[in-house]
Amino acid sequence: MGKRWTSFVIGTDVHGDKQNKQACDAFFKFTDQWKPDKRLILGDLFDFASLRRKASEDEKRESMALDFQMGKQFAERFQPDYFLMGNHDARLVDAATTGTGIMRDYALQGLDEVNKLMKSMGTKVYPYDKRLGVHRLGRLICIHGFTAGVYAARAAALAYGSDVIMGHVHTNSIFSLPGHPHPRVGISIGALCELDFPYNRATLQSLSHEHGWAAGVYNEKTGDFHVWLAKKVDSRWFIPTLGEL
Repeated sequence: MGKRWTSFVIGTDVHGDKQNKQACDAFFKFTDQWKPDKRLILGDLFDFASLRRKASEDEKRESMALDFQMGKQFAERFQPDYFLMGNHDARLVDAATTGTGIMRDYALQGLDEVNKLMKSMGTKVYPYDKRLGVHRLGRLICIHGFTAGVYAARAAALAYGSDVIMGHVHTNSIFSLPGHPHPRVGISIGALCELDFPYNRATLQSLSHEHGWAAGVYNEKTGDFHVWLAKKVDSRWFIPTLGEL
């Protein structure tokens, strides 16, 4: 790869103790072999189901300790340069600022642990925020995602007026939009967590969910970029990474 091109890999939607072992193992195997210049997590490193506003009784009983430990282990192995908080991660922030009693105390302690973890790795942390939770790789805007549905990535590219890559919807998709001097794209990335949960058992949209991650390169001078989406076909992973010819 030429010196002006910077390589990157993006993982997203690990969801702590709900991560899918096979997908994560494949992700780490690829990352170890490719050795990208930049590493990003686009949110939902943790799940924090018990902090969900409409959590079921079963979810309220889930262990946050195990959730945090497994999310921490993933981050320590990956060593991200950037961590963009997702809506699940933000549950801890919300509980620490607006919660009450022992839950607020526990959330504050957990948030402190997250900050210490990221600081120990030199990771830059972005809040879950439509304005502040944005990182750029050349022209490519990286976000966790603030809308759901089939056209979420397209909606993000329209809203930001730029090329966008996001997680959140657990789906591998690329939408092309007209633009000048080059077309724009909205890209969503598959997840590294399990695909089926009790809350989506009757949700047809979740049938589009896939495992996956993204890798690519961007030109620091021109802003140009290219993205490959890792995709599992049957039992094998495919991701072209020949680069320029």
